[in-house]
Amino acid sequence: MNKKKEMLKQVEEFLLSRIEPNLEKLEKYLEENKDVIAKDFIEKLNALSELGIIQQRAEVKEPIKYLYISYLRSSILTESYEFRLDLFNDIIWLDKEETAVYWTLEFMFQYIEQDVNDAKELLRNEGPIPKFYFEEIKYIYSQCYFPFVILVVDKIIEEAMAKSNFYRLVTAESCKVLFGGYMEQAEIIQTINRGVQV
Repeated sequence: MNKKKEMLKQVEEFLLSRIEPNLEKLEKYLEENKDVIAKDFIEKLNALSELGIIQQRAEVKEPIKYLYISYLRSSILTESYEFRLDLFNDIIWLDKEETAVYWTLEFMFQYIEQDVNDAKELLRNEGPIPKFYFEEIKYIYSQCYFPFVILVVDKIIEEAMAKSNFYRLVTAESCKVLFGGYMEQAEIIQTINRGVQV
């Protein structure tokens, strides 16, 4: 095995060993701070809903069929760690009227940052490592934590919908909450069967 492959294997093994203990800590954090996390999400959903309501009153936004929560590669690489919340009609990315806000989960990315920095330390004596190498590692490693984001949303979405202005929007009879990459494939994490006319 050449030196580069040995280095990759060392970093991979280290990061894989960190996922399970980190997820346990994150789940504990979620249980202890669910109200604070929900409050922050409700504020973002309110801002998003208000924007959609204004657009619908101006007759430029069609009924909402999707609340799309997306992760952004650029956000991970720039360390802003934002997820994008979008309201879409039935044609999703072809919806002409953009309705979006940004939401962060900084507490989750603290673990990712720490682990990637520790992985860099493992290779400190191996000579210069190209910056793009660790950027790619960070992006791939971050994706291992996205099921936790779905867990967070799953635990707070019903309360957030009920306490926000979301139901003042004109929505389709069946409105879906999606999670995935920005302008990529997504999975349905909730279905809200409630059409509302304001």
